[in-house]
Amino acid sequence: MLLADSGYVGWYVGFAIAAAVIVIVVALVALILKFAHQISEQAEQIALGLEDCRANTVILGQIPALNQTVLTINRRAGAAREAATAKVLQLGLVKESDL
Repeated sequence: MLLADSGYVGWYVGFAIAAAVIVIVVALVALILKFAHQISEQAEQIALGLEDCRANTVILGQIPALNQTVLTINRRAGAAREAATAKVLQLGLVKESDL
């Protein structure tokens, strides 16, 4: 029992504990790096998805202008219909009761 009799037992125990701590730290760092890589891949996929979403919704900014154009067309169509009705009545082509 040279190991137990010598004054180096504390050193051997310390080295064993240090080796165990180093193995645990290395395992944890490897795990953290694995998760970081997975997060990085997911972030890239999210960025691509967001870019697709932006490309698909950029046209939505033109809806107010389109709405205004439709309202203008509707107003002008109503005015044209009223003018046409008045002209038809004026010419006597149709009776007002037939409208």
